[in-house]
Parts: sequence; C-alpha cells; structure tokens
Amino acid sequence: MRDETSEAPQTLAAEQHYQKIMDRSSTDNGVFSVKIFPHHLRDVYDKRKYDFIERCLRDHEILVILLERMDRLGAAISATRASQSGQWSRTSGGGDENSAESSVAYDRAQILENMIYIGEGMAFWRNYLAMRSIQYVPVFYEQIMKGWREYVMDVAGKMDVSIDAEQISNDLYEVQRDALSMEWRRKFEAENKSRSLEKLYAYGHTYPRTIGNLLRFLLKKEIRSRIRFRDYT
Repeated sequence: MRDETSEAPQTLAAEQHYQKIMDRSSTDNGVFSVKIFPHHLRDVYDKRKYDFIERCLRDHEILVILLERMDRLGAAISATRASQSGQWSRTSGGGDENSAESSVAYDRAQILENMIYIGEGMAFWRNYLAMRSIQYVPVFYEQIMKGWREYVMDVAGKMDVSIDAEQISNDLYEVQRDALSMEWRRKFEAENKSRSLEKLYAYGHTYPRTIGNLLRFLLKKEIRSRIRFRDYT
C-alpha cells in the first residue's frame, strides 16, 4: 500500500501536522493550549518548514504567556537531576521517588551547561516575540507556586473561560527542591566563588600535545589545558 503522506507536498505535510496539534490540544469549549520550548519551534520548522506560532496567529486570537524561573541556578539543578534520573515532574501525593533519584550525581559542568541553555532559551523567546511584535504576559514560576489557584483563574479569565475555583485539581506539581538540591547548590556556589572569569564559564578542556605537557605528565604535574568556552552570547 502506498504511503500518500510521504509523497505529499511540504505545505500539505505542514498543514496535517498543524491540524493534528490543534485536535490534540483543543477542548470541547473551543480553547486550545500548547506548551512550547525553543527547540520545539525549531524542530517543527526544520522538519515541516513552517512557524507554528505564526500559523496560530493567522487562525486564532492567542494569549502568549512567557514563563520564567527567577532562580536560574535552581532551574539548572532541577534540569540536571531530571536528565540524570529521567523524572521530569513531581506531583503532590506521589509515590516513592528514591529509585528514580538513586542514579543522580553532582556534575558542575552539566549544571553550568543547563544554566546557559536556559538563559539562551529565554533570550531566544524575548528576541523572537520582539521581532514578531507579539505581546506576551510575563509569568514567574515562583509566583505560580505561591498562588497557583489564582494563576489558573487569571489565565482562564484572560481567555474568557468560566471556571470554578473549587474545580481546580489539588494534584499540583511540587517544587523539586530538597536536601540534595540544596547540597548541590552549596557545592556549586562554593566552587565558583574562587574561579577566574575564564574558568567560571569553562565547560571543558583540551590538552595540547606539547613536549612541555608530556614532561609534566611524566613528572606527575598538572597538565596545562586550553579551556574551551561555550558560545553563550
């Protein structure tokens, strides 16, 4: 049997993809919501050759909410733990999480990369929204966690959706912050206080194969490295 989808023009493939997302993200009241990370927008464009947000703007009146966490280090630590354990969320009343956390280990370089990656993502969104002249509502993660019911009611109101506060689920996502996270934070902060500017941003090293480094290796002395910088600008 011939696969018609694989032979469809790029525009048709993009349309099918867009409609599929709309169908899956919409509810009976005609409202839809989609959570998008920068890499989602780029992946869709690379594979389907269309800008999902721009397409939504053509068809709908949308509310753009830019969610940010003020505690960048805390976000990076959470991301590092999640990528190592595979556990990306924690809900109140959840089960035993010790098994998921048993494989995690402190990694300064990984935390640093996540900090920079998160920063790059926020910079991308601000630039993208500015270039598209898209108005957005800035929301901070910390504010939601302090008053999440009020946040849900506020967003519903902005979309003209009637909602009863008592109908909002109590199964809330919890902050993944515990003694282990605090331990990693203290260690990361202590390590960075004494670092020079170049080593503060360093995330890896290359070791030039020089005669001097060979002699240092044989004499069991520290090998001179060439610090590699991540392009964070």
